[in-house]
Amino acid sequence: MEVMDSIVATTSASLLSIGAASQKISEFQECLIDYEKIYANFKELMEFLLNCEQVSNDLENERKSHAEELRIINQDINHLEDIMKGLKNLHEAKKNSITQKYLDFRRDLDQVNRCCRESGIPEENILTNENFHTNILKEMKGIDDTLNIHLPIPGGTLGQPQSSNSALLNLIASGKFPNSLLCNPFASFPFSNLPQIQPIRRQMSSNNHFQEDITKLKVCVL
Repeated sequence: MEVMDSIVATTSASLLSIGAASQKISEFQECLIDYEKIYANFKELMEFLLNCEQVSNDLENERKSHAEELRIINQDINHLEDIMKGLKNLHEAKKNSITQKYLDFRRDLDQVNRCCRESGIPEENILTNENFHTNILKEMKGIDDTLNIHLPIPGGTLGQPQSSNSALLNLIASGKFPNSLLCNPFASFPFSNLPQIQPIRRQMSSNNHFQEDITKLKVCVL
């Protein structure tokens, strides 16, 4: 009996050990399965990161390869902006200068006409704004047949040019207007019977103001 009890006890202990070992093996298998899943996800993540790094390197190389081109393009853009700014300022300066010349011419023309009337020259032989604009339109039509410009007499005060004169000013600023006409409007216009008036000599009056010497006014009817 004692031998049998010893065998039973030994067998029971062995079975318990085998059961515990089997349970441990099952737990180990579950851990192995979880590890394999985690490792598979890790491999996918590593591959994704490697692909991202490769794309990043390719983009960086592309950026470096075009860096010089971008620098040249930006330099050209800045240069063109400077040119456009300079041309705009030049255009404004020329426009202001031409506007002032035109106003000065009108002022001188009015002064000459006043002197002509005071000296007794007939009204039909006086160069007025109307016939001046008529003849200047003929000259501009000869320069460019496509022009369709109307130049009514400015009705504003001297020093405040009207918008109707912008066509004439733009034509002069464009470079199509002859410099000879701008410098000496009396030189080239085919006035039929209009007088050519030489510059007026001024003298000091008693009240310390310049006045025109009407006796020195020379008029030539063409």
